[in-house]
Amino acid sequence: MAEASPEEFFTLAGEPRTPLDPRVLYDHLAQRWVACALDAKTSNVILAVSTNSSPIGLLNNWQKYEVNIAQSWTNPDYDTLGLDTNGIYLAAH
Repeated sequence: MAEASPEEFFTLAGEPRTPLDPRVLYDHLAQRWVACALDAKTSNVILAVSTNSSPIGLLNNWQKYEVNIAQSWTNPDYDTLGLDTNGIYLAAH
């Protein structure tokens, strides 16, 4: 399996991130991996979804998204990740 630091894995468009509280789940129904982490710099969640059942391939095997979940007065913490047949769910305190 390829090794990468959380900072390398959660990089978006070549821009380094500072991930906090990373979570990883395997979606056995869709045969894909799903990962998320809070970005300490922006308070957004970085969501990564593998394109197949292999977690290997940091550049080619993952679609990554930045999800704005913070209000202007909050600093989210304790992100969590869930999934079922209807979707992928993100939450934070």
